[in-house]
Amino acid sequence: MPDTLLDSAEAAHNPAALANQLVHERAADIVELLNEQTPEVAASVLQHLPPERAIEVLDQSGLDHGPEIVSALPRDTALALLTGVSADRLADLFRQLGEPHRTELLDRLDPDTKSTIQHLLAYPPDTAGAIMTTEFVSVPATYTVQQTLDHIRKVERTRETVYAIYVLDPHTQKLAQVVTLRRLITGEPSAPVLSVALPRRPVTVGSLTDREDVGEIDDGVLASALEDASAEMDTYLASRYSVPVKTHARFLAGLCCDIARYRLSGSETAETNPIRIRYRDAIRFLVEQHHWMTNEQFSASVGAVWHAPDSQIYPELRRMEGDGLVEATELPSGGRRTKREYRGIARAGWIGDYMDPFTFLDIFSTRGGNNGTGWFEPEYVEMLRRANAEPDPAKRYQLLANAEAYMLDAQPVIPLYTGSTSWLKKPYVMGMYANPITIHPWKYVYIEHDPSKWE
Repeated sequence: MPDTLLDSAEAAHNPAALANQLVHERAADIVELLNEQTPEVAASVLQHLPPERAIEVLDQSGLDHGPEIVSALPRDTALALLTGVSADRLADLFRQLGEPHRTELLDRLDPDTKSTIQHLLAYPPDTAGAIMTTEFVSVPATYTVQQTLDHIRKVERTRETVYAIYVLDPHTQKLAQVVTLRRLITGEPSAPVLSVALPRRPVTVGSLTDREDVGEIDDGVLASALEDASAEMDTYLASRYSVPVKTHARFLAGLCCDIARYRLSGSETAETNPIRIRYRDAIRFLVEQHHWMTNEQFSASVGAVWHAPDSQIYPELRRMEGDGLVEATELPSGGRRTKREYRGIARAGWIGDYMDPFTFLDIFSTRGGNNGTGWFEPEYVEMLRRANAEPDPAKRYQLLANAEAYMLDAQPVIPLYTGSTSWLKKPYVMGMYANPITIHPWKYVYIEHDPSKWE
């Protein structure tokens, strides 16, 4: 939002100036400002906004005095803006418009729009039918993924934002399944559209169902969602626990509910939606449990190598102790036996922040920060400086390799392993390539519909 906006008195005298300040703002922010104005001032501001912005504002359900604002607009202006508003929102505005404005505007709508609005107005105000949209995308169950995508391209401009596609029985025209746009674009183009449908039956209600009853829980759907969520959790927990897990039942049940709620609400919920936030927190916890077990298994394997009969680690540690590189303490180990505890050895890891060797080599260029080894060499720092001052990429990489060899020869760390990522990509997904840190330029990723260009 602009730092300084005209107050209500200034806006009443100069609505064009306020419109000029708001023209590039989000529709929701414009609505918030217009709600502070009288309907007459808000109508004047809308008249000075570009038509597409004014339509977007009228389409917001949060506009407090929408019918009054429409009544305050000149008839021709109101008609031009209303024809661009979505059908369900338009019906809501007409339902609250007073006479004679309602009849005058309704009679001047084009026949198709007028028929749609009259159909929606015929439903009682508190029913599901009164708030439904007629601007959805539907295809017959005989369509392929490619045919569905082609259909969406043809009708998208006449629809509200497309999140889901309704698949209809070609004979009865009844709803058969629902396909999210995300699942559709990742499907095989030649595959039947039903093959990418959500793996559960759609939840339906009658158009005359009371709005409060629409939210009632379907026990069958809920049970299926909870079962799926429980199975999803087991894939993470099985590496650490015997499933089903008998302990911490209440906590795990809460996670299961969070996952099921997210699956039922659809994967297109907004990033700020509490449902998605709780789901991501649940998955993050489960991933941490899985990684903890992986870490424990790795530690066990390191321990097995460390204590193997033919291990050369202890002789090397004793040599390093003699050279003053590590410290050891003699500790009792039962009976007359003792053991030596070596300090200054720890296991750690680092994930590159960007695609360059320097993100790893830079760790050892300071005495503090992420350098917990205690090793610091001015010569090493100078080698890194010379490398980064080299404009030729090939020569720079060679200088960085020399610095790396210098550091490894000093051995402040012992490289153990390099993590890896497994991934799958459909051949028609273009612009997405494997890279060491699994970062992808999503704005360049697209679906290629020409099979001859597939990778």
